Amino acid sequence: MNTLVLQDLAGDEWPGGRHLFLFHFPPAEYEVHVEFAAHLGVPRTTPLTLRGPPILFRIRARTVAEEAEVSELESMWQIDWDTTRVGSHGLGAAYKAALIDWVERRFGEQPDDPFLPFLLDNGMYSLGPSLMKQIEAGKLPRFDPDTSEVVNSLRLGVIQRQKSSTGGTRLVQALSARHPDQLAALGSALGSTLCGEMARYQAHVSRQLQRSRSTQPR
Repeated sequence: MNTLVLQDLAGDEWPGGRHLFLFHFPPAEYEVHVEFAAHLGVPRTTPLTLRGPPILFRIRARTVAEEAEVSELESMWQIDWDTTRVGSHGLGAAYKAALIDWVERRFGEQPDDPFLPFLLDNGMYSLGPSLMKQIEAGKLPRFDPDTSEVVNSLRLGVIQRQKSSTGGTRLVQALSARHPDQLAALGSALGSTLCGEMARYQAHVSRQLQRSRSTQPR
């Protein structure tokens, strides 16, 4: 069970430049068909394909306020890929600090903003050439403790606020990668919400992985 960003899988290619999403969906009506090969990779089973009902949705044009927000985010996104140097530091190194500052400010003003889960997941793992070179050279850690603690706190805050959204479930997945010990308590606290279901599922997966590793020959 996974939550994915549709624009990472489908849509039109952008004509150029750096954008928030890999692909683009122009305003229109769309229909998504989902299939799942339930027995794929399971030995001695009869093939079983599960098909969900079509998902119909419409994308409208952005409002003026939404267009301004996207422009602001894409300007910040460009920092990550800026290879300009000021002294001994590349401007790309300022990207994560700018991202965290934006998320903190926006969460205080509009905690239901649907961009928050995306930025705290995809945004945090975006590495432009400047950052990547400094990490590979050992000049910057991929995850420094202070930043990780702030990001973890923001993720928990957004999950609590957006616990019934699919964006929130994506953050639960992100949380499970570095803080699997928090999943059981999170699943209990969030109850029957989408995020609660995802937390309990991820906790189950984490336990299964631990058992699998403990039984492997050394």
